[in-house]
Amino acid sequence: MFNLAEAKRKTGFAYLGKINNGAKHYKAFKYGELVYTIYLSPGNMSGYEVCPGRTPECTALCLNESGHNLGRYKSKPNVINDSRIKKTKMFFENRDLFSQWVVRDIKSGIERAKKKIKSLVFVLITPRIFPPNKFLLLKTASKRMF
Repeated sequence: MFNLAEAKRKTGFAYLGKINNGAKHYKAFKYGELVYTIYLSPGNMSGYEVCPGRTPECTALCLNESGHNLGRYKSKPNVINDSRIKKTKMFFENRDLFSQWVVRDIKSGIERAKKKIKSLVFVLITPRIFPPNKFLLLKTASKRMF
């Protein structure tokens, strides 16, 4: 059985993903959607290639160093990138814990969406770990589950 407090202690993460934690998510909220997002590191930043078929152009144009991460890019340590790298490593090295945490977050998000009469949209921010034919967005919390 998944224990959130134990997972937080083990990983050092306060959270794996969040619901409506950025400007673009607040816009979705206005349209009746709660957006759950997990940010992972792109390319091979974590030591794991998460963008198969990545080109030099993809790397040059990657949005990883944009938004909230832009201002912290030159800071040492870069806490945003460090967190994304750790989460990406967890995905590859401890898939069971990562999956249990995601399932727990999705179930919690579905309950939250039901209380607010909203849909839950699940977004994993990393380009190609999940090919589109293997990954389904949770568009309507009450009707779809992957």
